[in-house]
Amino acid sequence: MKICSKCKAQFEIADVDKEFYDRISPVFPSAGSTQTAVKCPIPEPNSCPKCRSKRRLSFRNERKIYKRRCDFTGNDIISSYSPDKFIKVFDQKEWWGDSWDAKYYGRDFDFQRPFFEQFAELLSAVPKMNLVQQGEMDNSAYCHCAAYNKNCYLLFASARDEDCSYGKFADDCTNCIDNYNIAHCELAYDCVDCSGCYETQSCREVYNSSSVFHSIDCRNCDFLFACVGLRGQKYRVLNEPVTKEVFQDLMQNRAKQKEILQKLPELYLSRPRLYTNFIQSEDFSGSYIENSKNAHFCYDVHGLEDCKFCSEMRNSKNVYDVDCYGVTQNNELLYEDEGVGHGVFQILFSKLIWGGSANVLYSYECFASENLFGCTGLKKEQYCILNKKYSSEEYYQLVQKIIAHMQKTNEFGEFFPSLISPYGYNETLAIEHWPLNKNEAIEKRFNWSDYESPAPAVAKIVQASKLPDSIDQVPDDILDWAIECPESRKPFKITKPELKFYRKNNIPLPHFHPEIRYAKRFNLRNPRQLWRRTCDNDNCQVVFDSPYAPDRPEKVFCEKCFQAVTC
Repeated sequence: MKICSKCKAQFEIADVDKEFYDRISPVFPSAGSTQTAVKCPIPEPNSCPKCRSKRRLSFRNERKIYKRRCDFTGNDIISSYSPDKFIKVFDQKEWWGDSWDAKYYGRDFDFQRPFFEQFAELLSAVPKMNLVQQGEMDNSAYCHCAAYNKNCYLLFASARDEDCSYGKFADDCTNCIDNYNIAHCELAYDCVDCSGCYETQSCREVYNSSSVFHSIDCRNCDFLFACVGLRGQKYRVLNEPVTKEVFQDLMQNRAKQKEILQKLPELYLSRPRLYTNFIQSEDFSGSYIENSKNAHFCYDVHGLEDCKFCSEMRNSKNVYDVDCYGVTQNNELLYEDEGVGHGVFQILFSKLIWGGSANVLYSYECFASENLFGCTGLKKEQYCILNKKYSSEEYYQLVQKIIAHMQKTNEFGEFFPSLISPYGYNETLAIEHWPLNKNEAIEKRFNWSDYESPAPAVAKIVQASKLPDSIDQVPDDILDWAIECPESRKPFKITKPELKFYRKNNIPLPHFHPEIRYAKRFNLRNPRQLWRRTCDNDNCQVVFDSPYAPDRPEKVFCEKCFQAVTC
């Protein structure tokens, strides 16, 4: 057992972990010879998996975007960097264009100074992309960490969507608003962890279903209201069968719906929960795992094999300690990365490396490149160190010397320090999973942002409690107003496509700010933590690791017992 250098918790490094660190260790040709090679061993981590992930996620601002100016054109743009940050930010077109070259900022390595200190200076000097977007983004300027979206607004970590707003993890969806982790859905509203659905509202873990409302853990069902744990059923209310006419009448009677929804918590607690959320996976631990094999301590992953300590990853093999990449192209041999993927190979201690890149160490926002060390902003380059280009032989020799220097300074084997992140802790995913206040964050050597975006310019601000109960009573000029959130007290506006969606689907106007709505959906999901539990079914002694804490009120069953009671 080791003691975490950050939180002092004990953590284990298994033999299989040591084998991975040896396998991932970079190998370079020795000086003057192409026949022999020198391996630079990756040391065992000094911090626990949670602290390692917290450090990586302190570099990922996924949902905070701001208005500022492009430092290339002077035009107004949308950016993940607030305007008070002293960072050069270019719009997408200019950043990817040929009018500038990140090698202009290249510099020699100074062996009298720590590597991270030198890299921080380079990181501050080289212009950044305003937003992370891939492929054609049609009328979707307010989307970040997104790809191939059309007519989308405030949609994050999502791809191939059309006419969707206010969501995270929405892939291949149409006409959906206010969702978290949905795929192949249409007309989904306020849903969490749903796939293959049509016309679903306020649902969790509903799959391949249509016209399902306020229901949990249902599959292959149609026309449900306030149901839990059903399979292949139609026309059910509180799990009991009803006629088509009764169901249709209920859909028009909001008072009756509210009455029924008061009974949903009791029904939910009466039904057992599967010990964790997974689909077609084997030999795994964690939660929200799909089509994976030998994936341990992983969360929100799909298509992983022989991976450990990963979150929000897709289609990767032999990967440890990597977070947040969703484009469907295979990746292999990655370690301590964030936002790295899309056909990449052997990427270590880096952020935002895509496009078939290979053999990249300690780099940030580089694409379609090979053999980089300590670089940022490069495209289609190779054999560069601190953005300065070398011959292949010079590169291999100098990298080995730098690694030896970093071993002496205790830097090699560690991800970038959080203090060089361009974001405040409160702007990043880290605060969602491990909340800290400002003093706590600063004490733990994270950054903090005090910037607040200006309130929207509106003709009128109305309190949420004053809104009409029925969407039919909402006037068209609501688009000129702002609604004051009763929880955050922040005003927010309704967009024209949003109003059209609410009217079409008979949904009342939201009362809460989009950030509060997001937090409520996020809190419906299990935490990224596992507890050792025993199956709650009588006479079953199966032990498992589960994201349901032992003090939770749900009955939690092993897979065999759960399948026996699921109808």
